[in-house]
Amino acid sequence: MQKSYFTILLLIILAFCSCKKYNEDYAVGQNEKENEQIAKQEQIKQAMTNANKVINAKEEENIRAYIERRHWQMREDGGVFYEIISEGKGKKIVDTNKVTIKYDCTLLSGEKYNQTKDNQISFLVKGDTGVPFGLLSIMKKLKLTSKARVIVPSSLAFTLDEDGGKISENNTLIYILEVVNIK
Repeated sequence: MQKSYFTILLLIILAFCSCKKYNEDYAVGQNEKENEQIAKQEQIKQAMTNANKVINAKEEENIRAYIERRHWQMREDGGVFYEIISEGKGKKIVDTNKVTIKYDCTLLSGEKYNQTKDNQISFLVKGDTGVPFGLLSIMKKLKLTSKARVIVPSSLAFTLDEDGGKISENNTLIYILEVVNIK
């Protein structure tokens, strides 16, 4: 009887040890698969980053050529190109202001993109998500009645989801605008 208990106990120990070894091997295999997946994701992320750098560089090259062909005297700030056509009056716009502008917007291709129905739009300078970030960044350089030409690269403009699919990801926006009110 003691022998059979001993044999059963020995079999249980062997089964436990073999299961433990199998589980350890399985876990190591799973970790290797996860590490391979992480490495592939990093490679894809790096490839996308490199592709975006190339796309952004080509877009900037196209913007600079566009500006040069028109003999515009534009400055660049944070990737956004701007030219103040008319200085305006009073104090410069600040983050806490609500601004109303009249504007026309075209794409770099020359296609008319957007124009407000009444040719005006109001927005908060800081944090309004309905206005391209690149346009918001230039507002603080303007005053009441300022007129400006602003070129916003696609990386600082709307995405497809934010603008209801009207504009593709790789379009550059060109604004001709006038500040008509500051609150």
